[in-house]
Amino acid sequence: MKKLIKASLAALCSAMLLTNAVLPAVSAAEADEELVFPSGITLEDLDFLLDFYENDIDMAEDKWGATAIGFFHGDEVLCTDYFAYSDAEQQVKADERSVFEWGEVSELLVWVSAMQLWEQGSLDLEGDIREYLPDGFFRRLAFDEPITMLDLMNGTAGWQKVVRPIWTTDAEAIRPLGEELRAAEPKQVCRPGEAAVDSMYSAAVAAYIIECITGQDYCAYVHEHILEPLGMEHTSVNAAHTDNEWVCQQRRKMRTYESGASLIDKGSCLSYLTLYPAGSAVSTLNDLITFAQALISDNLPLFGSPAAQTELFEATSFYGESDIPLCAHGLHCNEYTVRTYGLDGATAASHARVLIDPVSKLGFAVMIEQSDTNNHYFNDFSEWCFGTLSPKKYGKGAESARLSGYYLPSSLPRSGMLRIIGFLSAAKAERFEPLSRIGSGVYQRTYDTETMYGLLQENRESKKRLIDSTHFNAEDEGAMLIGEKALSGGGTEAVISSPMSSVPEHAVRDRFYIAELCLFTAYVLLAVASVYLMFMRRKLKKHGRLKKYSGSALLGAGQTAWLVSVLLMFATYVIFVNSGTMTFSVSAVIGMSQLICTAVCCLAAVAAVIGLVRVKSGKLHYAANMVCNIIAVAAVVCFEMYNFWNI
Repeated sequence: MKKLIKASLAALCSAMLLTNAVLPAVSAAEADEELVFPSGITLEDLDFLLDFYENDIDMAEDKWGATAIGFFHGDEVLCTDYFAYSDAEQQVKADERSVFEWGEVSELLVWVSAMQLWEQGSLDLEGDIREYLPDGFFRRLAFDEPITMLDLMNGTAGWQKVVRPIWTTDAEAIRPLGEELRAAEPKQVCRPGEAAVDSMYSAAVAAYIIECITGQDYCAYVHEHILEPLGMEHTSVNAAHTDNEWVCQQRRKMRTYESGASLIDKGSCLSYLTLYPAGSAVSTLNDLITFAQALISDNLPLFGSPAAQTELFEATSFYGESDIPLCAHGLHCNEYTVRTYGLDGATAASHARVLIDPVSKLGFAVMIEQSDTNNHYFNDFSEWCFGTLSPKKYGKGAESARLSGYYLPSSLPRSGMLRIIGFLSAAKAERFEPLSRIGSGVYQRTYDTETMYGLLQENRESKKRLIDSTHFNAEDEGAMLIGEKALSGGGTEAVISSPMSSVPEHAVRDRFYIAELCLFTAYVLLAVASVYLMFMRRKLKKHGRLKKYSGSALLGAGQTAWLVSVLLMFATYVIFVNSGTMTFSVSAVIGMSQLICTAVCCLAAVAAVIGLVRVKSGKLHYAANMVCNIIAVAAVVCFEMYNFWNI
């Protein structure tokens, strides 16, 4: 069960004996002082909660994939625990030998490496990164402003989400990092230093900069300067896990599950990230905890001076124009009862989370072998440890406020033929109400904490019983922070925090959303009209009543093009949503087909105009065709459905 660290207990006993011998006047109250988490819970409460989730909530091994969770205080590991099966079919229980993929938590290795080089004077965090890269390395930059290492850390370099495939099942297909970066380079859609868009590509670029500065392979650098000094013998960093044979073998034994009405075995889900520094690390729970502890250790195992360690936790971006930090040199800042720093990571096989409070030096790490996050250990213990952000913390004297408009997720493409994906995922700002303004460009949304306990009444009652059974400092209301800032060009970015995730959601306001929505609706209706008109033509022709118009063949081709264009748009949506990527060949076929449809619609519109001018009868017919073809062309152009080369 709980792997309470014997060495820590022995050290504690020794310290108590020494204290009694040297300072016999120490009071009993001081000697019995107990560690308390920021949420108010004690270690006894923590044991109770772990036991409850294992034994009283539908039995963990039947509900979730392998789960590993651990808690630490400075250099001391308080406890680690393992639940469910690494392989349910073979009844292999999760234990200290189980390995998990870090996902984006791997980026912490990149940012620590960068801070080490900064401390040595080899890297300027505010200088143009192109000074460290080969000439002409980037080919798709849209702005002249320099991109800095801080931009990479904050995710504000301006690149949109990488849409070309960066995961492969063929380890032999993985090229050197520099080549993979050039092949996957996305379009730059924002001015550097403004909206946070992409982090994965940015982290991989930062790792390549480390290679360029040191002349050393990134994986080799991490082993030499991070893993080996910390004794992390059960961690792999490179794409195919070949830098650690033991981890490589353990990873191939791993099974991934999806939680639902019944546990679904997804297989090994073994694939390789070509931009590997951004998400390929694999390790045991103990190694991840060791790394997290090193970030706050007084022994400074990763840095040469306290100043570098302190700098790591200094804010580099903020909510709106306030002084509430959003990011600190690549670590996301999360507001609970206290401010924490950490990252979430996800792959097709695993999810991982690390959260640290550098003031109290308390932290925890959780890793699950699940393709989803429906896991109480993963979702609940952030709040159990660090408490709930109270509206009172920042809301004193706050005034009611409103946000308006529609926001498109920054995590989705914003340029090229995949722009339609973000458009169809827009959120109305009013969904975040009620809001109160707590600073310049920063708001908070209050919520009834019971709504976070689950939709089912039995889940809410269960959570209440847990709160009543522990020293958890429950709040009737919680708060979520929302930042807003103006972008050059008249845009607006919003940042939304959530108590369920350590990664805030970024979105950019679409000022013309309503007009675009009307255009999109009319465009989709064209497909319905096309099917109806084809059916009617066939029926009239069958009865010999089909009336010929001047240019009717071209007009009929235009009507068919409406349908084909809409079907291509939906095909684009389905392909991307199901796979998260789109190959160049597929996008080229769809994009060129859209260009052909657009050309046909243009010709049909011209034919309709000619008919409207020259033919005396049927003017309504020609006018309707002209308008419909213009709508089709306008929609394809507005949503860049033809643009396969610029995604």
